[in-house]
Amino acid sequence: MVDIFYLLQWIADKLTYGVFGIAPETHLAASVNFIIYDVMKIFVLLSMMIFVISYIRTYITPEKTRRLWEVRKGFDIIF
Repeated sequence: MVDIFYLLQWIADKLTYGVFGIAPETHLAASVNFIIYDVMKIFVLLSMMIFVISYIRTYITPEKTRRLWEVRKGFDIIF
């Protein structure tokens, strides 16, 4: 199985050095490569978080939430 972050790094390398044609030893290449890789990584992680939270929310109905708040009397237990 291909690790997703190695794949993202490979894509960032191909874009930076192949498509944009920036020389790998320059500071500009390192900066562009970092920005491309980080944008893709944040997008993947955010997508995974949204999927997991949406999946969890399918099991938490408004009625369950109301019952939970009625039993606990709001934030009184915490404070």
